[in-house]
Parts: sequence; C-alpha cells; structure tokens
Amino acid sequence: MDRNIPYTLEQRLVSDVQEHNSEFNRSFDYLLNHYTGMMISIVCIIKSKYRNQLINVFRLEHDLDEELYAIGRVALLDAIQKYDSSYGTKLSSWIHTKMQGAMYHHVHRVLLKQQNKYEASLSLFLDDDVTESFSVEEVLNNDLPYDNQLDIFENETQSKIIKKAIFELNPKEKEIVLNVFWDDKSCSDVAEKLGLSRQRVSYIKHNGLRKLEIKLKPLANS
Repeated sequence: MDRNIPYTLEQRLVSDVQEHNSEFNRSFDYLLNHYTGMMISIVCIIKSKYRNQLINVFRLEHDLDEELYAIGRVALLDAIQKYDSSYGTKLSSWIHTKMQGAMYHHVHRVLLKQQNKYEASLSLFLDDDVTESFSVEEVLNNDLPYDNQLDIFENETQSKIIKKAIFELNPKEKEIVLNVFWDDKSCSDVAEKLGLSRQRVSYIKHNGLRKLEIKLKPLANS
C-alpha cells in the first residue's frame, strides 16, 4: 500500500489539479507516481480473476495491461477532480474505489461485448430456413445422420466449425445453447421447458458460450 502523502502537501496537490493551475502537470504527475503501485495491484487482481476470459479478447498480455492502465489513469484524474475532503473520506480510499470501479466496469463491458459478438456470430451462421425444418429434439436425439447434421448449417466450412463446437459441449450445455440459438427461445422459456431456474439456465448458457469462444473466434473476426 502506498504511504500516505503529508496532509498539507496532499491538499495542495489536489487543489492544483482541481483548479487546473500552472502546477497542474507537476502535481498530477506526483499523484500518478504515488498511486502507481495501487494501480498495478488492482490490475494484477483483475487479470488473475478474469485471465481465462480476457485471453480470448487480447492477443497480447501487454495490450491488456496498457488498456487497464489507461483506464486507471483517467479514473485517477477524475477521482482527484471530484474529491471533497469534507465528506470525511481519505483521498487514498477514494482513489482506490474509483480506479477499481472504472477498471472492473471496463472489463465487464469488454467481456459482454465479446459474448454478444459470439452470440451474434452463432445466430448469423444458422440458416433460418433449415432451423425451421428440424426441431432441437431431432438434433439432440441424433435422429439425423451425422453427415446430414453438418449440412444443416448454411456454409460448409462454417458448418463444420460450428457443428463440431456445439456437439462437443456437455449434454445440458448443448441442449440450452441449441434451444436459445436454434429455436430462438429466451432463458426464461428454456428454464420453464427444462424445469430449471432462469439463473441456472443463464449460468449453463454462459459456460457453454465460453467453451465456444475459441472455436468461433475465427468466424467472429472474419
């Protein structure tokens, strides 16, 4: 944890940043250097918690670090500019809360955007005319020959990638993913159909989509 800045110096530095006076750059650089350790600590915690998900979004760990540090620097400036000591909150606690919140919010937005991208890719490459011809139950029960199952997707190359990815899910994940994207059902509809809670269906769907991410990544980026 960063050592506390002497109170009088802290007041002057914050005042310089808030007033954007001639000492703005010097004072902000001082505060940035002082709280860099805190920023690094937050980044490490986030990377540890979300490493498996984020590795599918950022090709290089350096790219992730740079993005999180950029978010942290903006959050630090915003925290200093909005800080009011009369609320009784220590500057260090205020800055930690703001930087951590901004970084977590950014990561959640990135992951949600990526999940929506894969969901859109999955829906895009399923042919509506064909999905109307066969039920989920027919596919799940293997009523169609294996080779024909490959052909139920609209593009031969895409079909092999998507079909293989879907049919390698565990039975419950496969059933829920197909119900959502094949039959275009909501999680609530699937929950009622399968006798599960909506939260459970959402959880299983999320796990299934995470497994599909790597295999569908080339389609989403093409």
